[in-house]
Amino acid sequence: MRAEERQAHSPKYPERAGSEARRRLLEGGANLLETGKLKGSFVPPRPARELRDLTRQRVHVLEDLNRVKNRVEQLCQAGNIKVSSVATDLFGTSGRNMLKALVGGKRDAGWMADYAKGKLRGKK
Repeated sequence: MRAEERQAHSPKYPERAGSEARRRLLEGGANLLETGKLKGSFVPPRPARELRDLTRQRVHVLEDLNRVKNRVEQLCQAGNIKVSSVATDLFGTSGRNMLKALVGGKRDAGWMADYAKGKLRGKK
């Protein structure tokens, strides 16, 4: 029989090891809190907590968006389609038009310049 088994079943010891010490520690903390010698934890007001939650959620959404964008770019490169060499931002206006054309079935090399907009148009 292991020591832990004997200790758990012995009436001399409480059911949970350290429960008496834990109880005394909690009582001491409660006394300090009541007398004002120990300050409670700072809990920001509800609007601040909600703003923090929204900020965290926004960060997660942006991380997911970047993962998807990277996947699309890797998929294009795996298919030997180098849209990123023509358009710096694959998800800008020109890049999105090029991706739509790819999805639509345009495969020839000359079509890419036709979808360029703005500054990218002068680079062709």
